[in-house]
Amino acid sequence: MANVPHQFEKFTSREEKAVLMIGAGMSYGLVPMANELKKSLELVTNNLPIEDDELLTEPDPYKYADIVLKHIPDQDKLVLVQNMGIINNPKWFAKVGLPLRGTTPRHRVVARFARENLLHEIWSYNWDTVLESAFEAVGFTRGRKDAIKQPWNTLFDTIITHDDLTATPTDGFFKVYKPHGCLHAMKKAQELQTSNPTESKKIADRFMIGEEELSLIKPWITTEPGSTFLSLMHTSLIHPVIVVGWSLPEKYMHNKIGNKMVSIQAEIEHLSIVDPQFNDKGHQIICEHYGLQQDDTHFSIDKDFSTDNLFLALQTKYSLKQLLNNTDEGSNEWKTIQNVLSQCDLGNAKNAHISWADDFLPAWVRLCWRTEHLTVRAFNSFDIRLEKQDVHVPYDGIVGTLRIDMEMAATIFHHIQNSKTNWDFSTFPGGLWDYENSRLVIPLPNATFSTLHVIKPLVKMIEEKAAYITRIALMPITHTSLQCSSNTLLLQYSMKQIFTKPQFVRKGFCWESTNNLIDYEDII
Repeated sequence: MANVPHQFEKFTSREEKAVLMIGAGMSYGLVPMANELKKSLELVTNNLPIEDDELLTEPDPYKYADIVLKHIPDQDKLVLVQNMGIINNPKWFAKVGLPLRGTTPRHRVVARFARENLLHEIWSYNWDTVLESAFEAVGFTRGRKDAIKQPWNTLFDTIITHDDLTATPTDGFFKVYKPHGCLHAMKKAQELQTSNPTESKKIADRFMIGEEELSLIKPWITTEPGSTFLSLMHTSLIHPVIVVGWSLPEKYMHNKIGNKMVSIQAEIEHLSIVDPQFNDKGHQIICEHYGLQQDDTHFSIDKDFSTDNLFLALQTKYSLKQLLNNTDEGSNEWKTIQNVLSQCDLGNAKNAHISWADDFLPAWVRLCWRTEHLTVRAFNSFDIRLEKQDVHVPYDGIVGTLRIDMEMAATIFHHIQNSKTNWDFSTFPGGLWDYENSRLVIPLPNATFSTLHVIKPLVKMIEEKAAYITRIALMPITHTSLQCSSNTLLLQYSMKQIFTKPQFVRKGFCWESTNNLIDYEDII
């Protein structure tokens, strides 16, 4: 079992919002790390007439950057980044190298948590925009324009300069602080280079890359982004802090946390450090700030328990608690969920539960909202980009709304836990795949559908893998508030019109219907 010092009970119960602080480890395996960046810096010496004997012997990438900058007129960061070849590299913008769903599990879950309003804000010390791409995938829009009124966060933007901090956000706006700069901002600086060179340089100067500017001797720590750290000092006292893949190597951070921020005696869950190793300098400083010890805070990450594993397990625990909140206490469904939840250890979460929470539940909730049967007075459900493959409809946040989608999900979960079949939830998100018997069960709200667009995303995935399926069974999930469809055969017929692949009319393929997964096991 992995080393898990605490179980995030308050966080997953929505009792406390967390501040997430992420470093290079969050992007590990996706973008070059610090040592690899030296190769990009060497491109600058090739692209620009820079000659310095120190460059031949300096192994440290940050000190190497200091030397290179001294040879660039006005130490122009935009010139530096353009010649490093990273400003248009698709890796840094999550355009290549990621799964078809567009995000890694850790980034996807963090973005969903921000959408669920579980996070207060994020502090990212990375230049890449992998996290921001995940935000857009789950339904966020970048920018500060007025948001379409919804019960959860809909907008996000990055805080780079003091001007960004002072811009008045709207409701539903989520902040991602990036005090070391951002390649998305560098693209903006590039666009402003001719029309507004002063603003362009102001943005570009926020790109922190040299050792000197990450130390205590540069004046920017008291101006930009020094003022933004007032926010960090305040929120870190009120909200739990989760540090992911960041060893806090910067000397100015040691000064801010060790000397400027008020120390407190915190509860164990107030600080979580997710990293392969416990850094005796940076990590120890933040632990001392909260009066906590390594054993109380450090989640040791390795090949057997990765950052992805931890965030997927957190998502599972949170999802089960939300199911429980939407189920009648004492019912069979409630007892099943409570039993699974009581055994849900973050260091040893079951893969089946993780996949159900990550693949099935979000797809099911999207499907229910597409049926137009979930009435919400505060906003129009059509405003949610439900056609997007990974858009996330939060499980909480609508006061006075009956979440029948979550109630029906609890029914499905109860059936699954009492089923003898080893269900696969990832092959057809939103469907239940019986790999051993090549049969697919499609749970559907037992309601009258005005249009079958509600299942088109699932249909598309089914069509791509039609050759592997021998039978498809429809499983209506009932709820008293829905107007029930009395003609399952009509629904079957309508669905067949969507499936245009020849494989669905081949000999040996058949359609079925079932009332629940127990009956389904009887008919196969």
